[in-house]
This record gives sequence, C-alpha cells and structure tokens, in this order.
Amino acid sequence: MSVRCTPSPLAGHYNRDNGYYLDYHRRTATQEAFNEWADEWVYDVENRDEYLEQIDADLSITDPTVAAEVQYGQ
Repeated sequence: MSVRCTPSPLAGHYNRDNGYYLDYHRRTATQEAFNEWADEWVYDVENRDEYLEQIDADLSITDPTVAAEVQYGQ
C-alpha cells in the first residue's frame, strides 16, 4: 500500500490530485450535494485501504523534487 494523503501533494513523493479537487467543487454546490459527497468519500469508507481503492488517479512523480536549503537563524 502506498502512503498518501490525497488529494494534497507531498513534494518529492506524489502530485496533487487536481481531478479530485475539481470533482469536489462540482459535486458540493449545495448542502444536500455535500452530504452525498461526504457519505461517499468520508462516512461510508471503512478504512484507508478502501479509501485508496476509490482513488482513480496516478499521482506518481516523474522527477523527484528537492526543496532549497533553509537557514532559520540562531
């Protein structure tokens, strides 16, 4: 099992799931619509493995990303 915190990205590990954000925006315009979405993606999901099975996106990175060195002072 891959460890992901979708739909948000993690630099150097996996990309942002843009499709998920767009689908969420499209499907949650009203409270009733949001409740239906939440049932599908939150309340009716038994565990993380089941959640990961629902995701239909390849978020693999093609080039590793390295952040610049930071000096916070002393």
